[in-house]
Amino acid sequence: MKVKKRWIATFLTPAVLLYIFVYALSLITLIATSFSDWRIGGEIDFIGISNYKNLFAQEAFHAAVMNTIKWILLQSTIHVLIGVIFALLISKRTRYTAFASTVFMIPNIISSAALGMMYLCILNSKFGLVNSVVRMFGNESFSQNWFMDPNTAFFSVTMTWLPFAILSQCW
Repeated sequence: MKVKKRWIATFLTPAVLLYIFVYALSLITLIATSFSDWRIGGEIDFIGISNYKNLFAQEAFHAAVMNTIKWILLQSTIHVLIGVIFALLISKRTRYTAFASTVFMIPNIISSAALGMMYLCILNSKFGLVNSVVRMFGNESFSQNWFMDPNTAFFSVTMTWLPFAILSQCW
């Protein structure tokens, strides 16, 4: 048994050292430099919590925190709720179960980068499907930049994530 433990230690040691070197040192450096005024190539001037005071005073930071909280609440409730619903639906064997299983595997087949590019094309302000449909129904000059407009960006990102979340929860 001691031989096995020695081999485990032998193989784990490089991984642990690499982890400490890459992640732990980077984290320590990040924390240390967050309390300083430092530009690459310049001197490091310790300024205490001044950076954090500036951060908490910015409106954009508060908006980012609120969007993060909304996103966490939205994705966690939707993931769990839809995952349970689909698990219950698939647990009943019908003639459509094989088809549903195939459809639910689509997010695992298509990479996230490809899905992102598809949604960039679908929501493109000039030639995207969504804007084209709106133009078809009478608003000829409609041109909405869904991802860059602060009023629609959160909704757009959520809607692009939602189908992936729904389908990926099934497995």
